[in-house]
Amino acid sequence: SLGAFRAISKLSELSSRQLSTQFQDCSQTRDSDSMCTQNVEITKLVEDLSQLVKDRSLTSDELGLMYAFKHGSSVNEALRRAGVEEKLEGFVSGQKVFSKVGGRICLAGEVPVRDVDVVREVTKILEANGGQMGVASLCSRFIQMHEESLSSMTGKRPAEYFEESKEFRLIGRGVVGLVAKPKPE
Repeated sequence: SLGAFRAISKLSELSSRQLSTQFQDCSQTRDSDSMCTQNVEITKLVEDLSQLVKDRSLTSDELGLMYAFKHGSSVNEALRRAGVEEKLEGFVSGQKVFSKVGGRICLAGEVPVRDVDVVREVTKILEANGGQMGVASLCSRFIQMHEESLSSMTGKRPAEYFEESKEFRLIGRGVVGLVAKPKPE
């Protein structure tokens, strides 16, 4: 979206300026080398996390997993390197560039958009697989199709979502199926 592009552009400009200013400040004082390094690490971490949420909102867990996949280390390790003692969720809450809406992290000023009809999409997946399948397989297929987890879209664990749903039913352990609809007479 245009708003996300503007926010990232502004962050990139800000981050570049901050980094160069911090490097200049650090070169002038030797006493605060570790503090300068931490500030640079924090700025870089904020930029990296912003890039991950620029196109879509993510839960803290999803953001942590995506960070680890992209950067090869956990976000908690990056926070420790930057001298931050709090967990990802607390760190993100303290950064003005992010906001949290409905348990999902996005760029400040952005509202998470969910244009996916979860019931319709899950129904399509189940129909393509004979009307029932394993919950884990269904969730994996859902992520492949939508690049977002069923849990993040529904705000619930898959088993909870299926238990509460009128359209689906849990069949035994770990299998979900469509609820049979009465045929018109």
